Amino acid sequence: MEEWEQRLKDEAHTLIQQELAQGVGASKPRTLSELQQLLEMAERIARKRKKHAYLPTVVVVVIAVLGVLGMSVTRLSTTEIELSARMSGFDATLGRRYKLLRDNLAATALSVSGASRLRIPDETGRPQLLKAPKEPGLTLMVSPQPDAGTSPMTLKLRPFFLPAHTRFALSAASARDVAIDLQQPEVLLQADFAGPIHLDVTGVVSRPVALETASGFLAWSGADSRIDIQAAQALGCILCLPVPVTQLAFGSTDEGFDGRDRVVTPFSRLTSGTLVLRDLGNKEIPLRLGTPLLLGVQRGELGPASIDSEGQVSIVFHGNVDRLEIGLDHNARNLMPSYLEWIAFNQRLELGWGALLFVMALIASVWSWFQGHS
Repeated sequence: MEEWEQRLKDEAHTLIQQELAQGVGASKPRTLSELQQLLEMAERIARKRKKHAYLPTVVVVVIAVLGVLGMSVTRLSTTEIELSARMSGFDATLGRRYKLLRDNLAATALSVSGASRLRIPDETGRPQLLKAPKEPGLTLMVSPQPDAGTSPMTLKLRPFFLPAHTRFALSAASARDVAIDLQQPEVLLQADFAGPIHLDVTGVVSRPVALETASGFLAWSGADSRIDIQAAQALGCILCLPVPVTQLAFGSTDEGFDGRDRVVTPFSRLTSGTLVLRDLGNKEIPLRLGTPLLLGVQRGELGPASIDSEGQVSIVFHGNVDRLEIGLDHNARNLMPSYLEWIAFNQRLELGWGALLFVMALIASVWSWFQGHS
């Protein structure tokens, strides 16, 4: 109770007692009634003041609770991750021009499908140019002659460049068998070969060629092209240097017919791996066989990719993503950190968080003091 309220009540009680002691209570009922009303007014004011004294604290608590709830359901727009994983293949879009293969790759068989143009040797070894009349383009297969005897065939695929923004898919069937799918823009492929080989351009040319001297072919990829390589030995490194990527995916689809309709079943090519959330104190999430992982890459770097002895592709990725989910469709789980999780793991914000709570408590105290003296 405020000091002025207490004085008002004491004064009212004193006046009432004086009036009653002088015996004038009956002659001055109006004065006594007014004093009684004054006393009741003081008591009502005191109750109202006491009731509103807790209002600043209640407001601060409500704001704090709503703020915590909001930060727990609102997620960061981007987050930093690291990914180390093994898989049967992946899709990626390059952020810049990139050289695929470090050195010439010795192969026992090679095919290029979806080519827009081919330059191959004719029966005499002279180059001839073939153009695809329409999609899906030309398919070239280079393999050793079945009846070549002891004469060996040599076939080497040269390193080639993928232009920026090329979307490609890399998959492996074994340690020596790899497939590379390419989408626009056009890519130039070149291989050198000698000895008894068999050239087959689907629907155009199919013939054996015995080349005394080294020759080769040129192939220009079309809108959708595929390179199948059967290496002479284990491939090892495929993407030997890190490269910026703007898209990275590990999913694929299995298509079939149930007797009436075409059925498409999505699946993940991941075999194992570890996902690290850098913004949550390097929290690690294990990835198991077939785990569906969806990434929305904003910017990032795909590290060296290699094929191991089991035919699995191993990659390392580090970058920022704006989408991070595990699972498919309605079972997908959003792994993007919330602001509350981010603050809890970000030591740089601890001081700021404490300062904010102090300011809120200080505002509540000042408000209470101001209300009590107004």
